[in-house]
Amino acid sequence: MDVFTLALSLSSVVMLLSIFTSSFDSSDFLSVLPSKLTIGFTLLFFSLLTSMITFLASILIHLEKKWTATLYVVAFFPVTVVALMQFPFNAAFVANLKLIYALVGLI
Repeated sequence: MDVFTLALSLSSVVMLLSIFTSSFDSSDFLSVLPSKLTIGFTLLFFSLLTSMITFLASILIHLEKKWTATLYVVAFFPVTVVALMQFPFNAAFVANLKLIYALVGLI
């Protein structure tokens, strides 16, 4: 599971760094850039989720399944905080992207 977490976090870093290092034309701002941002943020969220699952699994192995309900709450608290902060941003991003596509005439 650690390897999967590492692969997801490195993929999100590479995806987000590819935005900074490449030069975009004006047409790329409507197609390539939003898709790269969406993929990068999605990979970052799944990386956080898998790291919390790995953290929880290591705690459960170490403590021999004592206090499991409390540990579930503690381990998944950062994931819920990030989800509550991330999803409204993602919904607004998609809504604005659809509005821009409608104004430009791509939809």
